[in-house]
Amino acid sequence: MIAALSDGVVSRDDYDAGYRRFAACMDAGGIPLLDQPMEEDTHYYGVPQEAVDSGLYDRCYNLEFYAIDVAWQIAHPTIATRLSTCLYLAGDSFVGTVEEMKQRLIEIGKDPEACLAGK
Repeated sequence: MIAALSDGVVSRDDYDAGYRRFAACMDAGGIPLLDQPMEEDTHYYGVPQEAVDSGLYDRCYNLEFYAIDVAWQIAHPTIATRLSTCLYLAGDSFVGTVEEMKQRLIEIGKDPEACLAGK
């Protein structure tokens, strides 16, 4: 993981490899992740409560994926993250689905598409 962060840039290959190491660690601990399809270049997964209770999730995530995941998500924010940020900057704390957040922006007089374009 340290090699992936040494140049300050997390490539797609670094991100995917970190996720695979994280998933392999969970598998080796006997409690696999509940893998879900990628969306917007982000790995999504569920974590069985047993993995949380046993400490396996924290151990595997922190060892294999945490720093890479954070760096990747900062460099590649999802639509939901960008909409949430727009709402926050407008003084609104509403959180919901992408469509609900777009609707909320409209309700408070903001253009969701302008927000997503960084305007």
